[in-house]
Amino acid sequence: MMSFDRRDQGICLVVAYAKHRVIGRDGAMPWHLPEDLKHFRALTLDASIVMGRQT
Repeated sequence: MMSFDRRDQGICLVVAYAKHRVIGRDGAMPWHLPEDLKHFRALTLDASIVMGRQT
């Protein structure tokens, strides 16, 4: 059995917002930046993600 030590895990916070702290518009992101989406995918692909109820 493999041992698991919670101290080995780190926490990564990813935040993105537009002018006036806008994080969404009409159920979508208010921007389209393919390179940012690729970077987000690379950061989160094999990770647990905690998101808000409507995100």
